Amino acid sequence: MAAGNSLFRGSRSTGTQESPRQQNERWQFVLAAALKRQTRSKINSHLINELRRLGVLQKHLFQESNGALSKEYANVLVEITEAIKRIGC
Repeated sequence: MAAGNSLFRGSRSTGTQESPRQQNERWQFVLAAALKRQTRSKINSHLINELRRLGVLQKHLFQESNGALSKEYANVLVEITEAIKRIGC
């Protein structure tokens, strides 16, 4: 086996095999690095998804309140949106 391909074959010492998803993620990372493109951290993706979830919950609370405290809900949604933009997506 060529040394360059061993990166994508899993660990020979432990006998574990990467899942197709793990192999795909590794290929995407290597491709992005080779093309000198910025890669996205899994942590950032999880954080953005959590912020989006919080935004959906805020929207739901706003709708359930029939517009009461609309300014406060709007401010929270703006802050969530700005946080997502700062993280970068």
